[in-house]
Amino acid sequence: MEPHFPWLVSRNTSGARSLLPAPFENCQQIQRRHPSGRWPFGHQWQQIILGSSFPAGSRQRRTRKKVLIWRNLALKEAGRAGRSSPEQERSVGGKETHRRTTSPDRLGNSSPVPPMTQPPRGRGQKGVDIHIYMNFVWLSVLLLLLQSPKSTSQRSHSYWILKPNVLVVDINLNISAQTLIELKCGDAFEGQQILWRNEGRETSQRGNRVQVVSEEMMGGNYTCHDQAGRLLNYTLVLVRAEGSRQQRKILDGVATPWAGSKNVADDRDYIQCTSKNYSGAFHCWWRWSARRRGSVVSVSAVRSSSVSDILCSLDSDQSGVTCLDRLHCPYAEEANYITLTVYVRYWYRVEKYFRQFYITEIVKPDKIAVEKTNESTVNWTYPMTWSLPRSYFPLTFQVKVVPQKKHCNYEAGPGEVQVNLTEEQGFPVNYRRKKITFCVRAQDTFTKSSWSDWSKTEIKKANMKTARRERLKKQRHKQL
Repeated sequence: MEPHFPWLVSRNTSGARSLLPAPFENCQQIQRRHPSGRWPFGHQWQQIILGSSFPAGSRQRRTRKKVLIWRNLALKEAGRAGRSSPEQERSVGGKETHRRTTSPDRLGNSSPVPPMTQPPRGRGQKGVDIHIYMNFVWLSVLLLLLQSPKSTSQRSHSYWILKPNVLVVDINLNISAQTLIELKCGDAFEGQQILWRNEGRETSQRGNRVQVVSEEMMGGNYTCHDQAGRLLNYTLVLVRAEGSRQQRKILDGVATPWAGSKNVADDRDYIQCTSKNYSGAFHCWWRWSARRRGSVVSVSAVRSSSVSDILCSLDSDQSGVTCLDRLHCPYAEEANYITLTVYVRYWYRVEKYFRQFYITEIVKPDKIAVEKTNESTVNWTYPMTWSLPRSYFPLTFQVKVVPQKKHCNYEAGPGEVQVNLTEEQGFPVNYRRKKITFCVRAQDTFTKSSWSDWSKTEIKKANMKTARRERLKKQRHKQL
């Protein structure tokens, strides 16, 4: 973890409130005890500490540069303090300088105030002030930590294997950290003179095991070769940004009401899943960003139980995946949910998306096959892909009658649109308009999952009149 400097509130020489980094918290005591009322490290030091050039969350390189500046200034000021005498520090131009020589008492009389004395020094006339010395020690230790290869700026265990030949480095974008990665060509090449290349460019690394540094979002495709240049193995190094959903850029999601005030999509809105029945087969898909058309690195689906056997196949356009749970029983209660995890990449950036669900939650019947009308009645059948028997997996149908040339989602007054629910596979049509659109869709009766897509057919009133006439003729013929 990179060193972080919490901020402390102090006062400068003019009494204004300022910010001090934590390593200089004892500057308050030095300032209070100094007779001249100025910073003991000089005006330039004061500007560096109090200036806005040291914001919170600064990058490591800028922090290391500032530490070097602080150390050099401390050495200079320490040398000046060692050469100067107490009398010279308390005087400017041969005159004694004090902040205030008199102080009013409770009755309003002025009484002299003794001047502030010089803080005690260490051993010897040329010794450095103890506070300056302590700050110099703290800065030296901090500099050593920043320059140490084993410090938190270069972590050797912040990467993991996603799949064979693919490594993922987790970084925090708020901290500029370098990650030390150990690459290995293979056990069979131990002791050989191996050449390494990154994106086709030869590096100075040699041997079966090498160490490379990954900084920020920079990854690479490292390949190892023999002396003749033949390819032996490769390792793809990808970088994943740690943090919230705001870091996601490769897939597009749809914002939902539960996302709060932030217009950020949830995991279930990045990945959509449906199942046509209860056989254990399901299909999930996602939408690529218009600016970043990436590729799928890895996809997997597992049950939350200890036993899981789900096979997945990636679609040809890499925009979806079809899976089959071979241990799923459609007639039993579904006790364990499925977790679908997808890793996608764009260049060296990799992002993780996942979706958790039950089969019963994502079931969506196929479209219904609508048959021809018969005597003012519209008939339909169950989808061919729906689970059997129908008595165990019944469907509820929603019937909607809208004006002609209107889509099935058309909404209007109750006199213009008719909506009904039925479990039968037919519905009588009694409508005054000459031409209408008949729409029907299905839903699982028990789970109340998603509705199927609308199926529709156009009906003309003339056909309905002809059907009535034919029916009346048959009735009269029977009476005769």
